[in-house]
Amino acid sequence: MMIDKTFPLAGKLLDSGLELGRQLLRLLDEEAQILQKNRHAESLNLLTEQKQQLVSQLNQFAGQLGQILASEKLDSGSEGIRQYFQIARQNGLQTEEIVERWSEFMAISERCRKLNEQNGTSIALLSRHVQHSMQILKGKPQSINTYGPDGTARSGQYSRSLVSV
Repeated sequence: MMIDKTFPLAGKLLDSGLELGRQLLRLLDEEAQILQKNRHAESLNLLTEQKQQLVSQLNQFAGQLGQILASEKLDSGSEGIRQYFQIARQNGLQTEEIVERWSEFMAISERCRKLNEQNGTSIALLSRHVQHSMQILKGKPQSINTYGPDGTARSGQYSRSLVSV
């Protein structure tokens, strides 16, 4: 049976994936703290580079896990993993510990996803605020709505520089 050979590899692979997930969660927590405290963009840039490296490693993990599942002719993804663990159990392999680690990995992945979405929303809001501030400082045309003597709405633009250099 192929699963006798792949099961120990799957366990080691999952351990490395779990550690990568934990590292990513720590980085996302740190990013959230930086965003809350409005620290320097340089810190965010460094974190982004570290996150990208971890995501790349997690993608490699997913690919390797997909290969293990393919060796058992299973689809990659949660259903394939569930079936893989079932096949391992049917072949007398002890799956309790690896199933527990997989559950922890999935919980960490979900926490990372949610925290990444929250951080992304914060970054988008900060970016819009900065863009709006720059438009005001540079005196870029702003749209205004006014009403004419007959009560109809009119759109127009105004431009007034608040800062001159």
